[in-house]
Amino acid sequence: MPIWILLALAGAGFQSCSDSDFDPVDNQNPTINIAAKTIHVEQGKTFSIKGNVKDADGIKSIRLSNVEMQLVKTIDLLDIYGDSLVHNYNLDYSFKAADTWEEGKSFALEITAEDVVGNKTTEILNVKADGDSSNPVFTQAPAGEITVLVQEATKLKLNAAMADNKALQSVVVSIPRIVEKDSILLNGTKEDTFEKAYEFPAEEDEFQLTMTVYDKTGNKTTTTSAIKVSELPDFDKMYLADVTEAKELTSDLYGVPMAIEHTGKFMYTARYYNKKANTGIRFIPQTTDFEPICFSEDPKSPGHLASSYGDGQAIVLPKANTYYAISLNTMKGEYSVSEYTPTTKAMTLDGTATIDFGDGSGEQPAQICLAGSGLPNTPSWTTNQNNGAFILAQDKANPYLLYREMELKKGTEVSFTISQTHCWGWWPEPFWRFDGSNGNEKNVLNGGDNMKAVTVPADGTYRFEFDYSLLRSRITLVNKTTTLTAQAGMGQAYRTDYTLLFIVVNRTTGNGTTQGLRNRSKKDKNLMKRYILFIMVSVFSLALSAQNVKVTGKVTSASDKESLIGVTVKVKGGQTGAITDYDGNYTINAAKNATLVFSMIGFATKEVAVDGQTTINVTLEDKGSDLNEVVVIGYGTVKKSDLTSSISTVKGAQITEVTTGNAMDALQGKVNGVQIVSAGGPGSQPKVLIRGVTTVNGSDPLYVVDGMPVGTSINFLNNNDIESMEVLKDASAAAIYGTRGSNGVILITTKKGSAGKTRFNFNSSVGFQTLSKPKMAGAGEYEQVFKARYANEGKAPVWNSPKEGYTDAEGTDWWKEVVNSTALVQNYQLGVSGGNDKLVYSLSAGYFRNNSQYKVGYWDKINIRLNTEYTFSKYVKFGIDLAPRTESWDDTPNQLNSCMTMDPTTPVFRPESEWTDNVYDRYQRSYNNQTWNPVASVNRPVGHSRQYGMLMTSFLQVTPISGLTFRTQFGANARFQLSDNYTPLFKIDALEKTEASQISRSSEQWVDWNWTNTLNYITTIAKKHNLNVMAGFTSERFADYTVSASREGVPSDIETLREVSAGTTAQKAYGNTSFNTLVSYLGRIMYNYDGRYYLTATMRADGSSKFTKGNKWATFPSVSAAWRVTGEEFMKDQSVVDNLKLRVGWGRVGNQNISNSSTLTLMGTADYVFGGNRAIGTTVSSVGNNKLKWETVEDYDIGIDMAFLRNRLAITADYFIKKSHDMLYNKQNIYALGYPNWNSEVTMNIGEMKATGWELSINWQDKVSELDYNVGVNLSSVKNKAVKLSGDGPIYTGGFNGDQIIRNEDGGEISRFYGYVADGIFQNWTEVYAHTDEHGRIIQPNAKPGDIRFLDLNHDGKLSADDKKYIGNPYPDLMLGFNFGLNYKNWDVSANFYGTFGNDIFNTTKARYSGQNGENVYAGTLQKAWNGEGTSTDIPRLTYSDLNQNYSRVSSFYVEDGSYFRCKMLQVGYTFPKKMLGDVNLRLFLSAQNLFTITGYSGLDPERAAYSSSVIEKGIDNAGYPNPRTFLFGIDLKF
Repeated sequence: MPIWILLALAGAGFQSCSDSDFDPVDNQNPTINIAAKTIHVEQGKTFSIKGNVKDADGIKSIRLSNVEMQLVKTIDLLDIYGDSLVHNYNLDYSFKAADTWEEGKSFALEITAEDVVGNKTTEILNVKADGDSSNPVFTQAPAGEITVLVQEATKLKLNAAMADNKALQSVVVSIPRIVEKDSILLNGTKEDTFEKAYEFPAEEDEFQLTMTVYDKTGNKTTTTSAIKVSELPDFDKMYLADVTEAKELTSDLYGVPMAIEHTGKFMYTARYYNKKANTGIRFIPQTTDFEPICFSEDPKSPGHLASSYGDGQAIVLPKANTYYAISLNTMKGEYSVSEYTPTTKAMTLDGTATIDFGDGSGEQPAQICLAGSGLPNTPSWTTNQNNGAFILAQDKANPYLLYREMELKKGTEVSFTISQTHCWGWWPEPFWRFDGSNGNEKNVLNGGDNMKAVTVPADGTYRFEFDYSLLRSRITLVNKTTTLTAQAGMGQAYRTDYTLLFIVVNRTTGNGTTQGLRNRSKKDKNLMKRYILFIMVSVFSLALSAQNVKVTGKVTSASDKESLIGVTVKVKGGQTGAITDYDGNYTINAAKNATLVFSMIGFATKEVAVDGQTTINVTLEDKGSDLNEVVVIGYGTVKKSDLTSSISTVKGAQITEVTTGNAMDALQGKVNGVQIVSAGGPGSQPKVLIRGVTTVNGSDPLYVVDGMPVGTSINFLNNNDIESMEVLKDASAAAIYGTRGSNGVILITTKKGSAGKTRFNFNSSVGFQTLSKPKMAGAGEYEQVFKARYANEGKAPVWNSPKEGYTDAEGTDWWKEVVNSTALVQNYQLGVSGGNDKLVYSLSAGYFRNNSQYKVGYWDKINIRLNTEYTFSKYVKFGIDLAPRTESWDDTPNQLNSCMTMDPTTPVFRPESEWTDNVYDRYQRSYNNQTWNPVASVNRPVGHSRQYGMLMTSFLQVTPISGLTFRTQFGANARFQLSDNYTPLFKIDALEKTEASQISRSSEQWVDWNWTNTLNYITTIAKKHNLNVMAGFTSERFADYTVSASREGVPSDIETLREVSAGTTAQKAYGNTSFNTLVSYLGRIMYNYDGRYYLTATMRADGSSKFTKGNKWATFPSVSAAWRVTGEEFMKDQSVVDNLKLRVGWGRVGNQNISNSSTLTLMGTADYVFGGNRAIGTTVSSVGNNKLKWETVEDYDIGIDMAFLRNRLAITADYFIKKSHDMLYNKQNIYALGYPNWNSEVTMNIGEMKATGWELSINWQDKVSELDYNVGVNLSSVKNKAVKLSGDGPIYTGGFNGDQIIRNEDGGEISRFYGYVADGIFQNWTEVYAHTDEHGRIIQPNAKPGDIRFLDLNHDGKLSADDKKYIGNPYPDLMLGFNFGLNYKNWDVSANFYGTFGNDIFNTTKARYSGQNGENVYAGTLQKAWNGEGTSTDIPRLTYSDLNQNYSRVSSFYVEDGSYFRCKMLQVGYTFPKKMLGDVNLRLFLSAQNLFTITGYSGLDPERAAYSSSVIEKGIDNAGYPNPRTFLFGIDLKF
């Protein structure tokens, strides 16, 4: 007997269980309150069934039932909530109305609630199919930009077509100043048109048009257009229209008419293939209408043009199958028509011609196809003629015209490339893409952009045509298909509980099973279950006979083992798909050798090979949550969910998105609370501040690479070797590093090998950098400004240039002479990794080079890394990491300021008649200022350095028993650097020369080692008490050996003599050896109870050789705690909040960043001159302080981590306070007892600083169909305050014209600008004389109209230092990072933005407006500088003497808002499909860095101005090397 019959018989005994396992409370029926007794719904739209169900006994289930609606749904609350009884349930069930429901039809939907003891209540909800939730649409609307020509009667004729699924009501037109609200009643049908003319004033103006269409139920749609009334413009674009009705203009699926060529001002040429005799054509600059402008033939004057549709007639093309060229001159109103024969070589596509591409594929037929997506009955993006390529036919009358008809379905998204076929499926030449316009207006041969995808508006037959001589294609609807409705005798599908039941309808009567089921009584539901089971088994048995395998299975979540509803299951590369039901089950038909793809938002996509299996159960990993991710912490790792401190993680893939020599540049905007300032020049190291400033004694964080501390620079690292970076931001995380963690710690983990087959990867990016050129005055304007400075003071100019009356073209563009337009950037990386269960390895080699924008200056590095790990047994593992590297660089000149100030009337070289044999003497001295010739400076030899290094770490790990691990690690970081400098003898002028050539060489060696031993024990007690204990010991030594020598008087400039031994005079030598040691004991306890309550405590004791006895040792403790609120029982029954954790932490870290000899008084060498002879003697070189002790920083942090909506949305917020104590400070001008001649600095513990701030991180990630995207925003703010500095009053820094720009004082924020307040420009003498004190004394006696007015803040009648105040703060109020990424099919896009807001810059380059000392000025200075009342309120007058000190005072005149928002990186990549390359993964990308900056700052670079080595001297812009724009092309190859 067949199995399906047995199963069917078994189903006859299928009974529901009515026994209750629950005791009644009140044994009353449930109560149902429906939100509305009747709901009005629209066919094909989703609506909600809402209400509330209550029952004291507990609700068992809620059933929604109406078979005619195709809705039979049971919500089993016991299955959902288990034994947690629900007594109050808010019903909110979404259901999609069928498209086939008759308008106005009503359905009685039964809502039945049953409690756990069997009591039931039924309510009826009336569902009526007469609703309307769809907005009407404009099927034809005015263009976004409309030009109306100025005429005697200036009119705009509006045409529009509207449609609605039910009935249109009205259209409202609004054109402010023309018609405020013109409401036109429509005919109440589903489709209607609108036409009306509006008059405009006959003058040039601009208006805004708003058109809104309403349907009968009030739904609306609005379209807007910009109207420009003008004389005849030279239109950028013009289109040829070969149709008669406006609605046909956009009938092409691309949505635009045929674009023609703009050949000159007011001149256009159209080339057109005329298939039909006597075709009429017109020309329009807008795309959607013949109004307001349409160029056609003037019926009164043949050969001339009319400019409006109503005044003209079509230009007729008489011959069929003929190419025409039509030329227009819209200004003259003339046109001409001529026939022509295309010169493009015609292709033979009749099957007789073949092509050999020379790639080993052999002779292939010459055929053209469409390769793309959305094409019917053809694989996506294939050109393989043997695998269903979409091949085009060649028109018999015109060999240039290719075509094909196709059946397309409404809503299908179509995108393609036109290409020659190829048996490998790739795109050989020739291929045609598009011009990048939204309407795909023109095709491009062997280039261009991808087609802008189009959506099919209606079912039907479409004809594609492509003319490869015109480079124009079109897709037009040939025949519209009518959608079929269900008829008697056809199967109908009913949806019930995620299963499709196919119910056969009686062919004769139309009545049958459906009606019978509908009439069954409630008591006979078991009979319905028998029918359902029988039908399901029957359908299943039929599927067994199919050729494909019927695969069933269940999909569950890896994190909680729960069933997953709504997982998409698809056959890879095909159209077959299924969705998992309420229990996570699915059924799908697939070929035996197919691959199934399982995907769902928030989970990692998984692919499983069928291999003939009929049951495949799948577990999906939760991708949205990273709580199970392992995070590196000091001397260990933990799950991210167990963190109690503030730690941020950045993956290596995020770092390598940016091509840079230092990985920290790539972190800008990606980690909140971390301020990173890039310097721009090759090899420059970015400045990194983690959570503000608490010391003036070194602010860089500590970098730890694979457990080995490497100091405060990672320039030597290969970014591609980095697997991840963890930023330890608060002291509770960094305290385990004790003395070295006061400025935060950055842990870097490099890539390791993994067991499996050997994998190779190669990646490269090559591109160029460019600097924005400042706009400086040419020779002509420079001369005028120079002389105006003297004329304004009634003096004759001291003009030293050889002529007068220069033009800008005659001068020297110093920027162009010195700065290259581009600088090369290149990066290459090759890696191989693999291994087995015993040995894993990873080997990589990388090369990076960055040239400067000058003709000299570069930085490059070569990195090699070998990482191996060998597992002897489950108890013992050994590993070693060897990373040799070399760096070399030529010093980058600092000549940007000279390029800006150099006299442009001065030539580069002096006349050849004045040249000498010394090539360095041949340059011209500046005629009119003291700036050294920047070309001469760049062309003299620059310093060159090489550094060789090796970073080595090795470890032995022993696990004698489960949970207990002993690890000993030894690491060494050795470096050797050799630097050479040579300055030749030259004399350009008495003030621009050297007295003698100079040669020097220095070498320095650093050898640091670290030995770390840790013992770690992890255990769980009673399943809920989780304990992680670590104890350790470290010993470190740091050594520095320096030797240098120099001489003068090298006899020749030839390169072979550039050795110290070739010098003849002024011999000098220097040598030094320095070392210190650090010994530490450390421990950590991490405890959590049941994943809810967390406690972490650490302790580190450091002993340093830098301090004297009694102060050598310091202890650095920390403690932090967390509460995971979502682990509590009261959070179990909600599904909105996925993670909620509260954190609080405290810790203390230290700082010993002082000289090794700070506690010692030392003697050093000094030169003395006796009788004209130099002798070497000794002197006191430093005075020590044996009372020095550790500087410490205390840190308090409170934070919250949140995740919502299946971890799509993640939010982290922190508030912190950091305060330093006993800050180590080099106090100046100390007179030391016993050293009467000593007047220098001594290191002392005298300072305190405080940083207070907050951080907020918001990240969203989601997947919609094939689009996977993420958006992240990082916000942070910190205030840096000097509680106490030297104790001797304010500290001034930042020299400027004999004054200081910055003042730091106790109790105030650090590095603030301090100066006079500029209060505008005196416009006349009245204002000068009115600027007095209360006694009538003129405050600025030297001022004249056009000078800056400075405020007398203390009202004493004169300007003095007492009138200064704080005028700016270089530290930002807000730091913002914005990150965006998306993946769609094979495409990926990523972007990174970073900016600061509320920070000020002291822009010294603003002095370029002054022309002081004959320096060049900004272009336009002559117009911008004050030259009469009302001419300027910002830039003062030009003056020779500047008696008012407009430019020499430190004042708010120089202070600008330095806020900026910069696109740090924008990258677009494409990964080739695996079906093309097999196991090879190939990705190509284009990237731009520092692409654009939004700022109001006038200097070269607002970011560069924040770069400074001192935290108390920031924000002064002296025209340093700015951050360049970088454009790169890259390749990632893995195989």
